[in-house]
Amino acid sequence: MELRGIPLHALVVHAAVVFPPLAALGAGAYSCLDRFRARLRLPVLLAALAAASMVWAAWFTGIDLPPDASEALKDQIARHKRYAGVLLWLVSGFALATLVEWERPNRATRILTAVLGAGTLVATVLTGHAGAHAVWVVE
Repeated sequence: MELRGIPLHALVVHAAVVFPPLAALGAGAYSCLDRFRARLRLPVLLAALAAASMVWAAWFTGIDLPPDASEALKDQIARHKRYAGVLLWLVSGFALATLVEWERPNRATRILTAVLGAGTLVATVLTGHAGAHAVWVVE
């Protein structure tokens, strides 16, 4: 997929590496800081939904392997896709947990949201690093 000759994945991926960590850090603050919980509730929900949307968009725009890729690049892209698959399900669970926390706030959903947010943060870093490595190191 391209937009005016630029691979769409290259454009979407920037939002996919910004929103998940932002939402995860917000969820951590939301879970731990009672005093700010009311103010963080809506921004964390919106950030988590945006994070899931952007990761899914990045997944769909990055699904095609370049036809002329070298074997080394194919290996790096496969690694990136494995991490992206984990991220996809973590961020989806994180967004769902955040939505449940929005509907029925309680300690268990806060903890679940924070844990899935932390997993999303780690998976985002690993996925982004693998993708950057494939583009900047292998080529």
